[in-house]
Amino acid sequence: MKVTIRGENTLILTVPNQPDYELIPIMGNEFNIKDLEGYSVIFSIEGGAGKVAEIILNQPNGIFRAKKKYK
Repeated sequence: MKVTIRGENTLILTVPNQPDYELIPIMGNEFNIKDLEGYSVIFSIEGGAGKVAEIILNQPNGIFRAKKKYK
């Protein structure tokens, strides 16, 4: 799973073997997934560093966490 910026300010969530999903800001670090009712994403920020530590995926069938993979 990967999040990128398309154009000047559109966040795109890419999941292998699925179409790209546009993220629509709700408030703060929370975004709805465009055209998918009941699906949202929260970016969990690490302490004072201001960097994303994990993505929390809210779906009708549960809540899933994806920790950032460091290279």
